[in-house]
Amino acid sequence: MSYTTIEILGKTRGVKFNMYAIEVLGKHLNGDSAAAFSYAAVYAGLCGNCYVKREEPDFTFEQICDAVDELGTDALDGVGKALNESKAWQAAVEKGKELEEDKKKATQNSVEIIYGSHVVS
Repeated sequence: MSYTTIEILGKTRGVKFNMYAIEVLGKHLNGDSAAAFSYAAVYAGLCGNCYVKREEPDFTFEQICDAVDELGTDALDGVGKALNESKAWQAAVEKGKELEEDKKKATQNSVEIIYGSHVVS
């Protein structure tokens, strides 16, 4: 399931994690703190839901950040579960793992080219 609802900004709103939401998440994620991720994830999921319903968002990123601070852990857990279960997120995570593996291989190859077959630690 890539969908849930939360009570935020005085309304029950849909949170949908589709490819559009993952794109929005990437654009709004600054830093690697849990709080920054929570702000960006909730905003992205809300935008993803608006997108598929062809509705204009009636909220800003700043409003959502302020509102996320007021959400309970149950609501945030529900958003996290919907994100983790979405195919779009799973594909993004898998792609990230592949890129990390390619990066490690490239670094190893560079070391071998520079130092021959001897790996320097």
